[in-house]
Amino acid sequence: MDTDVLLTLLGVTGTLLGTVLGWGLNELSQKGRLFVYVNKWREEYQKQDDCGGFIECNSCEAEYYNFSLSIDVYNSSNETHIMRDITIVYFDNKKRRLFELVPKDDSTKRVGFSPVPNYDEIAVANISAKSALNINLHNGMNNSNPNWRALSESAQIMLEYLNEKNKRKAILLYKR
Repeated sequence: MDTDVLLTLLGVTGTLLGTVLGWGLNELSQKGRLFVYVNKWREEYQKQDDCGGFIECNSCEAEYYNFSLSIDVYNSSNETHIMRDITIVYFDNKKRRLFELVPKDDSTKRVGFSPVPNYDEIAVANISAKSALNINLHNGMNNSNPNWRALSESAQIMLEYLNEKNKRKAILLYKR
């Protein structure tokens, strides 16, 4: 073979190998996932006292139930990841879904004319590449809620969300 032909073939082969190697390294750098760490999970049962305030009590005599949750979310990828449709799901001991609550985002607190502050439900959490985000959530219900009876049957509580690929992910928060 002629030297020119060999040099041309070598150049084309090098270009193809460089392209494939660059694509492969780019794919590897985009690998990563979200790591969710539960910092705090707190449940509280309350009833109204004689003065109109609220005191903690056991679940049998409770009129109100609320939870608060603090999580750290770390994105180990080189791309932004999202958490959306975040819910707190209550399951029975046979892992049947009993009900779910959409948590309220503590960072959206607004104080208006009412003595009770307003909060928005959690929307989408965007977690930038190679970074961490702290999320504080809460919600609750009273004994007139149709799910009140199911609350006493719940055996485990999970945080569920959809990722950017529309896959449902779940994290165990509490097991009774």
